[in-house]
Amino acid sequence: KSMKYPNMSVKALAVVVLVCLLLLPSNAIVEGDLTSVDKIVIYGIPHSHTDAGWYWTYDYYFGLAARILDSVTDYLHTHSDKKFTWSDHSFFRKWYYERVASNSDRAKYIRELVKEGRFDLVNGGLVQNDEACPLAKEIYTNFDEGMKFLSEEFGVRPKTVWQLDPFGHSSAMPEILKSIGIDKVILNRMSDAYKNELIKNQDLSFIWTGDGDEEIYTKVLHGHYGMDINLYLDRRWYANNQCSIPLDER
Repeated sequence: KSMKYPNMSVKALAVVVLVCLLLLPSNAIVEGDLTSVDKIVIYGIPHSHTDAGWYWTYDYYFGLAARILDSVTDYLHTHSDKKFTWSDHSFFRKWYYERVASNSDRAKYIRELVKEGRFDLVNGGLVQNDEACPLAKEIYTNFDEGMKFLSEEFGVRPKTVWQLDPFGHSSAMPEILKSIGIDKVILNRMSDAYKNELIKNQDLSFIWTGDGDEEIYTKVLHGHYGMDINLYLDRRWYANNQCSIPLDER
């Protein structure tokens, strides 16, 4: 959202969601028999996707993530009917301890947002872990660190894993996730051929059975985790004056 126009991005988001719905292909709604339904309710879920490691440094990305956290929590403070989903707790932990915890009023307000479910914490790990290269011990450490922070500061342990960006998924994950109290997982990346087959057969929601015979409810996104049309809603791409090139010019 804009510094000058604090409501701009949220209004723009509503417009974009509407445009996206109008532009949806005829096969976009694929689950269930909708021929006799009088009203279809479509939920738009504003959520985070903040890589702790990609092209640039961790501190660079933290600057961007901190802007999102600042603006989202400020907006929620004045719009009690809105919610936001956050999944990347490495940045959230750093932001909370460095920019929030020393301000008792702001810390109390953030805890209230979490308690009310308006700042919805999912995943639990510090990052959305890769599922191909890490050892099981490393995956557990990722979740242990994140869950410890969320439990100690906010009294919550997420039940849903938001795994939108790992490149492929391991058959060991259902057992790992169930062992730490996770009962739902949202996936995204897989081969186009496999995802298209799920769409064709209306199987985007299913029970995933892993190697250890553990079962977990699974939902696969129909498209990708971002907008289907490439629009930039936030013009404040600079993080603490350290980002020399706006993201939409890269």
